[in-house]
Amino acid sequence: MKLFKDKYKIILIKENEFALQEYSFSFLKLFSVISFLMFFIFINIYFFSSDILNYFEFKEIEHHRSNNVQLLDVIDSQNNQIKNISKLLDSLKLQEEKFRRLVKLPPIHKEVRELGVGYDKEQIQSLNDFEYLIPNKINNLSSIAKNVDDLHRMINLEMLSYSEILNKAQINVDRLVRYPAVHPVDFKTCKKTKWIKGKKITGDCYQSSLFGNRRHPVTLRWHHHDGDDYSANTGTPVFVTADGEVEKSQYSVTSGNYVLVNHGYGYKTYYGHLHKRSVKRGDKIERGDKVGEVGNTGRLTTAEHLHYEVQYNKQAKNPKDFFFDNSNDWAN
Repeated sequence: MKLFKDKYKIILIKENEFALQEYSFSFLKLFSVISFLMFFIFINIYFFSSDILNYFEFKEIEHHRSNNVQLLDVIDSQNNQIKNISKLLDSLKLQEEKFRRLVKLPPIHKEVRELGVGYDKEQIQSLNDFEYLIPNKINNLSSIAKNVDDLHRMINLEMLSYSEILNKAQINVDRLVRYPAVHPVDFKTCKKTKWIKGKKITGDCYQSSLFGNRRHPVTLRWHHHDGDDYSANTGTPVFVTADGEVEKSQYSVTSGNYVLVNHGYGYKTYYGHLHKRSVKRGDKIERGDKVGEVGNTGRLTTAEHLHYEVQYNKQAKNPKDFFFDNSNDWAN
């Protein structure tokens, strides 16, 4: 008990100065202060240990996130590739729908296209477990996995559809080659020259007027335009768009030089305002053969161009519905 009653002193001497500070205390007082400090530290650790751990874990996660810049670039690149593939598949789907009509197959129902195959829940959960390491500004990993799964399903569906189309086409080749499926001019090579503010400008040829209602450039009256007009320089080659037989190759007051080709199966194509005709009545021709050259003949024309029509069972049809390239990119 004497230990607790004894008093002790601590003397502090300031360096380079003759000054002393003296502190007196008993062992009991020192023991009490130390015990209180230890108790205080213990209580804090007990109640705040989880917060402290969470704080350090959060710092560690933030550290990993900041170091995942390269991972972020990779994921962004993959997302962009997924979007590009989706666009290509959408274009492929439009092509496939035209091919199915061509071979007389019914379109794939919307519900069939949207039918899911189910997602691997364990795979999604495993991806979710890693999402805390990914910066917040990108899509979560499970969403990316779902998009990839959707693409896989769409690709499988397109492969099945094209396989069905091919099997159907193999037994109906003659009808396919007589289907007016391409443009009558070659957009890769044809040109159109214009005078703009006294300057001669040569650019690519284009579709200057499309199928449908329009005001006629000569009569100025509204009427139905039964085909597409291709604006190109005089002398530009004009090609037949499917196999067939020349039914007419002659001149008329309104259409100038024109060619009418009978492809069978109810299809005919018409090429008007030609500068020259390269075929005569009764000629057997194949898709891609030259039938004439772009011109400006006939009364109902104001500039050099080709007037092209597709007729099915004596009814004018919109040519764009027949083009395999699925585009109207040349419209002006």
